[in-house]
Amino acid sequence: MSDSENEQRGEPEDRFQQEENEREERNQIWQCFMQFDHEQQGSMHTQDLKQALEHLGEKVTDTQVFRMISATDPENSGVLLFNQFKEIVLFKRENE
Repeated sequence: MSDSENEQRGEPEDRFQQEENEREERNQIWQCFMQFDHEQQGSMHTQDLKQALEHLGEKVTDTQVFRMISATDPENSGVLLFNQFKEIVLFKRENE
């Protein structure tokens, strides 16, 4: 059976590999987040977002970063929690 047939059937090996890839991606995002959580308070400053994204290999403009922050931090608190950061990274990757 070919790989594409396995994908269409949703074979357990494919689901396992997808889950493993998602765990690895989440871990990579978490590790990056922790590097930018300077106060170790479970948040990172929005001013570090561009550098954090670039650390993950994402290319972003200042305008894109501003829009991401505006959408994710509408109260303009100046900080992002892990789930907010993860949402930004995954959205960016899905829309490339």
